[in-house]
Amino acid sequence: MSQQIQKHSPMRTFLIIAIGQFISLLGSGLTNFAISVWVLLRTGSVTQFGMLLLIVTLPGFFVTPIAGASADRWNRRWLMILSDAGAALGTLGIATMFLLGEPSVWLIAAALAVSSICGAFRFPAYLASVPLLVPKEQLGRANGVMQLGEGLGKLLAPMLAGVLLIPIGIQGIILIDFATFLVAVTMLLIVRIPAPPATAEADSTPKKAGLFGEAIAGWVFVKRSPGLLALLLFFTFISFWMSMAEVLVPALLLASASPAIAGTVVSIFGCGLLAGSILLSTWKGPKRRIYGVYSFSLVLASAFIIAGARPSVLIMTAGLFLWTFCIPLVNGYMRVIYQTKTPLEMQGRVFATGSMFVQATAPIALVMAGPLADRVFTPMFGERGLLAASVGQLIGVGRGRGIAFMMILMGLVVVIGTAVGYLYPRLRQIEIEMPDVIPDSKETKQAVADSRELAAVETTTTYMPKVKAQEAIQADYATTADAKAI
Repeated sequence: MSQQIQKHSPMRTFLIIAIGQFISLLGSGLTNFAISVWVLLRTGSVTQFGMLLLIVTLPGFFVTPIAGASADRWNRRWLMILSDAGAALGTLGIATMFLLGEPSVWLIAAALAVSSICGAFRFPAYLASVPLLVPKEQLGRANGVMQLGEGLGKLLAPMLAGVLLIPIGIQGIILIDFATFLVAVTMLLIVRIPAPPATAEADSTPKKAGLFGEAIAGWVFVKRSPGLLALLLFFTFISFWMSMAEVLVPALLLASASPAIAGTVVSIFGCGLLAGSILLSTWKGPKRRIYGVYSFSLVLASAFIIAGARPSVLIMTAGLFLWTFCIPLVNGYMRVIYQTKTPLEMQGRVFATGSMFVQATAPIALVMAGPLADRVFTPMFGERGLLAASVGQLIGVGRGRGIAFMMILMGLVVVIGTAVGYLYPRLRQIEIEMPDVIPDSKETKQAVADSRELAAVETTTTYMPKVKAQEAIQADYATTADAKAI
């Protein structure tokens, strides 16, 4: 019995941590929605709201490399505990401001920036801890569980915040968020995360180089591995177009549907995120996960094309559902490749490097999407637009069809990018050319040993009777020969 408990304890540890992080993420979602509503109602300015988001996210972006190095240098469990505790204090500070009176928007922004910094430290420590707790063959499912928590948090938080905002007020919602941080910290306190084994070849960066030197080592490691570098660039490429789609989709929906119907559609295609996460958590996927990345990237591209094909709410809903369905699968398979190919004591820095790339390109997509839609593509699909008499005959003209054409072009670009990624052998062969840094679990090794033993037994049972039969024939022949000689 003790051996069975020992065997399953790491996976149970991961699930305990994942539950705590999901609860914390849900609480943060409640606060983010409530604060967004409060800022918009107070200022009435979308520009100020955008500036608030920028102020909140930039500190986390700049500390990400240091956060990744910290996740590899220090105890990851305690780093997550301190990150959640710091975010809880920032949330408590916001609640105190509201209890004392009407706070300043910029003081709220400063407190949220603290939470952003804490989240930047927690993310690489969390991702880098998963391979230490989960057997290699279960990494896909573990990442599915993580993405399921993220999807549920994004889907449930706005609905719950909308229900709770009036009866308990913004102060009550923020206090709930504070309580969820305490739950996450408690979950981390009752478990243990093993330290990654040190290997001499995994990291040549000396400790005397300092935290900044170690942070750079994550990028150096990726740059020296052509397959991992190609995977990082491909992931950044996909993320860029998804960031642009996030800007375009609301305008695309409102061009063909009322706000109420658009809200319903958002809820429906938001469920695609849950469906993809559930599939990832229950299905191991292809043996070579890079083919899963390629396949679902193509499905994602087709989703963009479907969403823009016709001014039909039903068709758009189907395409957008397919889009969100693919997000956790593409992300999950990429994460598993990094987790299995990156030395355990470097994963914090490598994941931080990937996060930096994605965060750096997202603002570019956000800035480009609006002007391209308003000034370039929308005029093309007016009544006398440049493409009204050609492409407009296929996808329609009028309001929103320029954005629809952008979605179609984005899908075609993703198809081309995926084809290029497939044709690059270092990326296509990454799981063959790069050795796994995570050993097989005892169960997998035992299964291999059992299969080999079974094969040996089958060979013996099929071969030995033939040998005995041959020996019997030879004995009969010898007896007959002796009889003839007599």
